Amino acid sequence: MDRISDETRGDGRIALDDAALMHSLARRTPPRGRARLGLSRREARRLSALLAAAERLRDGEGAGDEALARLAGARAVIESLARRTRLDGGARLPAWGSAPRIGVALAKLCAGGENALTPARLCDALEALDDAAALTMAELWAAPQALRVALCRALMGLAAGAVR
Repeated sequence: MDRISDETRGDGRIALDDAALMHSLARRTPPRGRARLGLSRREARRLSALLAAAERLRDGEGAGDEALARLAGARAVIESLARRTRLDGGARLPAWGSAPRIGVALAKLCAGGENALTPARLCDALEALDDAAALTMAELWAAPQALRVALCRALMGLAAGAVR
């Protein structure tokens, strides 16, 4: 993991911001209980409806907004991602509140949207979180699934903003 981080590390400020975010999340509250990771059926249906609306708007307006065009163009990929989160989300993981802590951390990482989510950035953030509060093996195994869920939820926010 260090080799990847060292070779492809981007902006140092972003890495420091991500590390600070992960440390603040870990200090916020110790994990309590367990929670399942995944999109709910309701969230998957909402994402699908938003993507369909984006596609209709794009087709009706011609050129349209760039975000709208990208969402509509990637509809099949995004819906496949959402389906996969529904199928894979059975593990019960350490939770912060009612959500798995790995899911909360990766959602915060994806929430900004202004910085590219590179493999190095993801590795650095997970290392920072692990330094602040040791991750379990189950959480490490669930990290790809947590990232899929976080990306679907971030895309839902983007789609909702583009459709309005």
